[in-house]
Amino acid sequence: MSKRILADIKNVNEQETKSLRIHYSPNGENITKGRALIFGPGGSPYEDLPIFLDIQYPPDYPFSSPKVKFITYDGVTRFHPNLYIEGKVCLSILGTWQGPGWTSVMNLRTVLLSILGLLDNEPLLHEPGYATSKGAVVSKTYTEFIQFRSLQYIVSCLHGWLNKIPSYMNLLNDFEEEWAEALPQIWKNTKQRLELLATKPQVSWPSIVYSMSGQSNYPELLAKLNEMKPKFEEKGFKL
Repeated sequence: MSKRILADIKNVNEQETKSLRIHYSPNGENITKGRALIFGPGGSPYEDLPIFLDIQYPPDYPFSSPKVKFITYDGVTRFHPNLYIEGKVCLSILGTWQGPGWTSVMNLRTVLLSILGLLDNEPLLHEPGYATSKGAVVSKTYTEFIQFRSLQYIVSCLHGWLNKIPSYMNLLNDFEEEWAEALPQIWKNTKQRLELLATKPQVSWPSIVYSMSGQSNYPELLAKLNEMKPKFEEKGFKL
């Protein structure tokens, strides 16, 4: 099993996978454990959102799939129908959803690419029952809400890393180099998106799917982001 896991780690850390902004950090004391980081794809409501996942290889790997737990969590947001607040990841290859199951030719890269593939422009359509005209309205609202919460979480991560807040550092410490490399572009992308959204009327979501609610505050997020700029530049970042 150890040889197969080492091959997995090498495979997922090759440049081809890293170019998709997928990263993996094995546990230094136990090779059967690790943490993955996937940055949300550009052009989606998840753009630059850091998706953190805890990975546990089972004793009979590769004949059973790894156990995966979603740990990007702000306390209230169901970021995706397949990514539960309590950490469950719904994928058929993980045995947590209907459909084709795991086979021993699959690997960790297969799992992480499948999760990346979930992060599209209409996430609610991954939930059965929304591929209707009525569902399209609900889906659009959910996408707008998730875009807001994703931007909010990105700003919180930037602030948390800058100020070494433990709850964020616990997530980011395994990816210090990857985070530092991505940070300038994340900051610029987030600023550009917030500047556009801050000019529009702010939105209230009194009640949407998964019993969520909220109100946008893009101008406040933009102000918070701009306040961080001098401190990042003091650390040598060119923003």
